[in-house]
Order: sequence, then structure tokens, then C-alpha cells
Amino acid sequence: MNIGVIITYTNKLLESGYSEQQSKDLSIVINAMVEGSILLSLTTKNRKPLQVIAEQIPLLLIKK
Repeated sequence: MNIGVIITYTNKLLESGYSEQQSKDLSIVINAMVEGSILLSLTTKNRKPLQVIAEQIPLLLIKK
């Protein structure tokens, strides 16, 4: 887990109006998705995992 990246995500989410807890939680989820998809893409030699998260992360950020 890259703490610098999580802090950056958290700050951007805070600026976008998410609460502090939501921002921290979403930052961890997004970072895990990115790291996991990179690992899957490298091990399978397939870019599909990266394409999937590129589509799913915006859906995760839709405020309800």
C-alpha cells in the first residue's frame, strides 16, 4: 500500500465533498483495486483488469 497515493486520493475526495471517513475508506478501496488490477494484468499478460477498474471506479464515486 502506497501511503502517499492514499493521501492524495483522500485529499481529492475531501475536496470533492466526501466526508473524512468516506474519503479515507474510498482511497483504500481505489488503491487496492488499482494495485490488484496491475498485478492481474502483469500475471495474465492481459489489460482487461485495468479496463474493468477504469470503468468501475467512476461508478464507485457516484454519490447516493
